[in-house]
Amino acid sequence: MVSTMVTVSLSPKGKKIARLPSSVSTYEGASGREVAELVSGKTGLGASRLRFTGQKDGKVLGLDDKVSGDVHLLVKDLGPQISWRGVFVAEYAGPLILHPLIFAIYREHSSGQWMTLGMVVLHFLKREYETLFVHRFSADTMPLSNLFKNCAYYWIVGGALLAATTYSPQFAQETYKFPRYQVLLWVFSELANWRTHKILRDLRPPGTRERRIPRGFGFDMVSCPNYTFEVASWVAVALITNAWSCWAFALLGFAQMTQWAFKKHRRYIKEFKDYPKDRKAIIPYIL
Repeated sequence: MVSTMVTVSLSPKGKKIARLPSSVSTYEGASGREVAELVSGKTGLGASRLRFTGQKDGKVLGLDDKVSGDVHLLVKDLGPQISWRGVFVAEYAGPLILHPLIFAIYREHSSGQWMTLGMVVLHFLKREYETLFVHRFSADTMPLSNLFKNCAYYWIVGGALLAATTYSPQFAQETYKFPRYQVLLWVFSELANWRTHKILRDLRPPGTRERRIPRGFGFDMVSCPNYTFEVASWVAVALITNAWSCWAFALLGFAQMTQWAFKKHRRYIKEFKDYPKDRKAIIPYIL
C-alpha cells in the first residue's frame, strides 16, 4: 500500500531558528516524534528541544499525535534540554551526600538526630530508586536551567541548611523516650507514598504517554495522595527533632506540592469528563 504524502509547512515561533526549512514532506499519519526528528535533522537541533503548535488551532503537537493532511506548524526552540530522570537523580543526591557529611561534623548526637539521619537517607534512597526503576515520565526532557534551580533547593535547603541546623548541638538534647507514634507515621507515609507511585506507574503502559484516572489507595479522596503522604512523612521527621528547619522544609514542601496538586487536579477535571467531582487536590475534604 502506497502511503499518501503530506506537506508540513514550518514557521518559527519567537526567535528565528537557523536552517529551519519552510516545509518538510512526510507520510499521512506520521507521529509528532517523527516530524520532530525530521526537522531536527534539518536544523541540527535536538528533537527534544523543538515544540510544534498548529498555526490555526494553537494546539501542541504531541510526540504520539498524528499528522493528518497538509498542515502549518509553528516551531519553537525550547533551548538546551536534560532528561527528567537525570535531574531527579542529581537533585536527590544532594541530601544523600550532605546529611551524612554534616552529621559527622558534630561530635554528639541525640537518638532523635540519629533517627532523623536514617529517615532522611532512607527517604532519598527511595526517591532515587523510584526515579530509576518506578517512574514513567510524561515528558522526556525539561529545560537544562531547571537542573540548577532544582538542585539548589535540594542541595542547599534540603541538604546543607536542613542538616546544619537539625544535627546541631541546639537539638541534641536526649529525651530518652522513643517517638513510636512519629516513627509509625513516617513508616506508613513512606510506604503509602511508594504505593501511590506504583499505582501511577501502572496506569501508563511502557513507552506511551497515555493518561488515565487513578483510583484506589488515597486517589478516591484526593488527586495527588503521593504529595499528601510526602508531606506527612516530613511532618513526622519534624515532630521527632522539633527543629525549626525541619518544620520550614515541611512547610515549603507542602506549599510547592499544593501548587502542583491543584495544577494536576484541574488538568484531570479538564481531561476526563467523568472525573470524580467530590475528589479534592491534596487534603481530603479540604483542599
